[in-house]
Order: sequence, then C-alpha cells, then structure tokens
Amino acid sequence: MVKAIWLLLALAVAGCTATGKSVYKPATERSMKAAETAYRQGDLHLAEGLLLELVKDGDNSAPGWCYLGHISFRQHRYEEALAAYQRCLEFRQQQPDIWRNMAALRLRQATELLLSGTAYLAAGEVSTEQQRFNREYHKLLQQLMVLQQVDTTLLKRPGHGAE
Repeated sequence: MVKAIWLLLALAVAGCTATGKSVYKPATERSMKAAETAYRQGDLHLAEGLLLELVKDGDNSAPGWCYLGHISFRQHRYEEALAAYQRCLEFRQQQPDIWRNMAALRLRQATELLLSGTAYLAAGEVSTEQQRFNREYHKLLQQLMVLQQVDTTLLKRPGHGAE
C-alpha cells in the first residue's frame, strides 16, 4: 500500500514537471506569433483576442501588453492604450519606443480636442483679441500636427484654416 502511494506521488510529480513550462512555452510562442502575424496583416480584432487570451492565462509578458497598447491606440481607445503601455513598462522600463508611443498618444488626444474645438471658434466680425486667439489656436493645432507628422494642408479645408 505504501509503495502504491509512493508510486502515485512520483507519477504525479513527474506528470507536473512534464506538463509544466516545456509544454506551455511552445503553445504560448505559437499564440504570440499568430497574434503578431494577425497584427501585421491588419486583423486587429483577431490579434487582440489572441493577446487577451495570452495575458489572461498568466503570460504577462511585455510584448503582449505592448501589442495590446498598439491595437488600442490604432482604434482610438486611448485610455486602454495607456493602461496597456503602462503594463508593458512594468516588465521592462528601458523601452524608449513605448515611452514615445505614450507621448504620441497624449499628443493625439490634444490634437483631437483642438480639432473638435475649431467648430466653436468665433468667426465673421470678431474683435482683434478674438482674431489673435484664433490665430494662436490654429498655430498650436498646426504644431501638434507637425509633431505627429500629419499633413498640415488638411487644416486648410473650410472651417479648419488659419485666419
């Protein structure tokens, strides 16, 4: 009876080590490669689903969180992107590209706010002070777009042009 218990215990321990990381790692790597391929091909929905499964299952690797940040950023879900980038940095802060992406995210938010606000700028017969404000507003918007390497000729459309 004691031998049988020891045999079962030995089998259980051997089974745990056999099904540990050695089996999990290749599956994780395959899932990560599939997610990266989907991302590169523009299938953000599939990539996001695969990545969410990876990080949910405990593989809190930086690349998964970084890609989730990229996907959220591209889909204009900025708060989600910021949270994912911050998780990415928890694993390795020495990633200047992620710091740059977080700054670009904040620039994008500021630009979108200013673009939305252009609809409310006073037009027509306005005071000298209002004209100066409008010019400064558009100048700030143009500079933000230059920082993002957006073609500033887009601002010359009616309703968006500098006065």
